[in-house]
Amino acid sequence: RAVGDRLALHPHSAGTAAVGGSDGGVWISIDGFASPLTRVALPAPAEPTPCDPTANMACVVRTVMWLDVGDGDTLLLAAVPAVGIFASAGPDYADAATWSFVAGSDKPTSINRLAATTAGSSPGCLWVTTHTGGVWRGTVVRRRTRPTSTQPATRVVEWDVAGALANANVSFSGIALSPDGSTVVTMTFLENSNQSIWRSDDAGQTFRRLNFSVASSVPWWAGNSFMAGLNAGSSLSFDPRAAAPTLWATDYFGVYAAAAPALATTLAFASVETGHEEVVMNVVRAPAAGDVLSGAADVGGWRHDNGNAAWPSSQFKAANGWAHSCVFDIAPTLSVNPGKTAPDAVWVTAGDEYESCHGAPQWCGLHSWVGVSRDGGTTFADTTWDSTYPTNQANPYRVAVHPFDGSKAVVSARRGLPLTFTSDYGKTWHNSTGGVVSSGVQGNFWFGQPLATEKQLADASAASEATVYYYNGSTTLFSSSDSGASFVAVYTSFPTWDVPYFAIATPPRGASVTGDIWLFAGWKLYHSVNAGVNFASVWSFYHPDTIITVGALPSVVSAATGRDERALAARCVARRRHDEATASGAGGAVERQSLPVPAVSADGRASAYAVYVVGARAYHEASALWMSVDMGHSWIRLSGGNATSDQALGDSPTVLEASAQHPGTIMVGTGGRGIFERNVTAQIAAALLACE
Repeated sequence: RAVGDRLALHPHSAGTAAVGGSDGGVWISIDGFASPLTRVALPAPAEPTPCDPTANMACVVRTVMWLDVGDGDTLLLAAVPAVGIFASAGPDYADAATWSFVAGSDKPTSINRLAATTAGSSPGCLWVTTHTGGVWRGTVVRRRTRPTSTQPATRVVEWDVAGALANANVSFSGIALSPDGSTVVTMTFLENSNQSIWRSDDAGQTFRRLNFSVASSVPWWAGNSFMAGLNAGSSLSFDPRAAAPTLWATDYFGVYAAAAPALATTLAFASVETGHEEVVMNVVRAPAAGDVLSGAADVGGWRHDNGNAAWPSSQFKAANGWAHSCVFDIAPTLSVNPGKTAPDAVWVTAGDEYESCHGAPQWCGLHSWVGVSRDGGTTFADTTWDSTYPTNQANPYRVAVHPFDGSKAVVSARRGLPLTFTSDYGKTWHNSTGGVVSSGVQGNFWFGQPLATEKQLADASAASEATVYYYNGSTTLFSSSDSGASFVAVYTSFPTWDVPYFAIATPPRGASVTGDIWLFAGWKLYHSVNAGVNFASVWSFYHPDTIITVGALPSVVSAATGRDERALAARCVARRRHDEATASGAGGAVERQSLPVPAVSADGRASAYAVYVVGARAYHEASALWMSVDMGHSWIRLSGGNATSDQALGDSPTVLEASAQHPGTIMVGTGGRGIFERNVTAQIAAALLACE
């Protein structure tokens, strides 16, 4: 978003790389990131005061760049916005003794990005964009100090005026240089329609403002000022491979390209999106019938009406036609009738990402929204303005829905406020009784899920009241037997942990089992088979953002017998219990209590299901995707972790969903790389048959 190039690869040494640290230092790799990086502390005036980015982002190393100064010599530059530029001539860039402050680099205040060109052995130009001081140009002066075999060459930079953009009181971000340095294009950083692009064809002596247009292949971007027009413009680059000059650009959400011939006064950018890699997914729902639904922070929500391999037609819209691109987008949760084949209601909540509502309590009402859709997510009715919903309390974060009656929903809101419930599609709202209050949002981009409903009912009808569970983020699990009208504390012995993330899940539709609860809290995964009266500790994790979901088992037909082998899940549980008892008798340590074997239904299929978890099992280990088909007694790693890294998912998946329509298919929402899906039926079959 907007500023910074914090990864740089050495132009002449394969495997050598530098990363700008949010802690105020530079991290060096010499083997292509195969081993842990080495941190080097920058000299004064940046260090020794530790950088605390939560208090002051100006102390982070925002940009790192290798500057090729000719004759095979390179400088590694590191820009700290509030201080200036530091340089190391190496060859051991991780040695603090090789680093020094570039004299005069404090003139361009609040540095955003660096760019440079060199021409053979001639001095090159170093360009700097800043947040408050316009665009600067520096001349790289070739100067050697004590040139010995052990003391490499050093370089300094002398600053001069950067044409008409010097000292402009405007924030600039991206900057692109043509290969010969004659053309310079730079872009302002504005989150509105006043974004501007400037170009120089005389090496920066003069600049002129360009006209530009943006055409997008993403349907919902058109006409949306927040997502179109290169808002929050980030980076610019000339394409070195293109036969004709081509300029690439990125902004808050997209990637674009435009022809940029010499002396052009207009740029026509076209998006080159083939998948959304610029959004933080915070909800995915795959009901038993209908389209997949999803939502992303700061963007909005979608009904994937064109399948999972093509762009949705539009964002969620209210019944009056306007899109919820600024209200829905902050912290949404989707919930559908989990017990029905075709859900008759889709509920969505949105609240401000900050408990304080950005320090302005009046914003709480503006950012509150609870919507319900009766047409599968095509349009939503706002239940917060024309009803009794307490909009002045604001910040509704999570919602749970009756499995067979879409008119009934429970909503948790800002910390300390009571839960609210409705039984008439949001026409009227009431506070839940029993002393249960909301734990609120636990920080920005929070993906916790404290609410869940039982998906099975005794008579599978809307007339029955649903069981709702609520975890308060601390020691207590609450339960409601009347669809959220009243709650009682059923378990009060969870340890108190300073971990902001927690999640709760119940068995999927069709599992024919009630009282099962899966809860992640305080670095541990817990399981209850008696509606929360007791919990067993199943597994420990070393990642505060562990996420869980459950899904129905797909049909697994044995080639040898022709029978459906889902009943083997019961045998799996029995075997694991026997193994645990044997290990305990031999002095082995087991973390969890023994749990009962799931019942076997009349047709021979076990009332079992798959449990999926994303989390790190060891300190410093990357998150991995795990699966259990035997109620958590044994686990299979499906992807991720240090040994089998799954680059697509990244290191911080955000949401996890098991498809109710296609059992065996799981979907993972990521923190910037969109949504991925995978069918794991083969792995489930292997796990079940292994228990034969």
